[in-house]
Amino acid sequence: MDLMTIQLSKWRLARNRDITVMDTTVKSGFSIYRPSWDMVMGYKSGQLTWDEYTQQYYQKMNASWKDPKERPLWLATIESTEPTAIACMCRYEGPETHCHRFLLKDILDKLCQKRGIDFRYYGELSD
Repeated sequence: MDLMTIQLSKWRLARNRDITVMDTTVKSGFSIYRPSWDMVMGYKSGQLTWDEYTQQYYQKMNASWKDPKERPLWLATIESTEPTAIACMCRYEGPETHCHRFLLKDILDKLCQKRGIDFRYYGELSD
């Protein structure tokens, strides 16, 4: 799996490089990978810490992975030979950016490792 991350507003960078953009935004994103509105708004308002948000996101992704209707979508993602960029609205502010696209990147990396799939992360696509 060849993976990058990108801020959704910079999608043209991916398109110009023939990289598939996987929208994971809460509003319009691919449903199995997006956080819930409660999670996003809770974190933005300060009602959730980053650690709490992270825990809830991992729980949501674990439930999605275990769902027999959603598992084939996960497998299609990690088995894809197309370069893919995980996209959401958060601005990239360096390696410590608090954004679920980086949590999802780590999840996909672990799934690939468990399934013997090569995983390569090429970083954040930016100007």
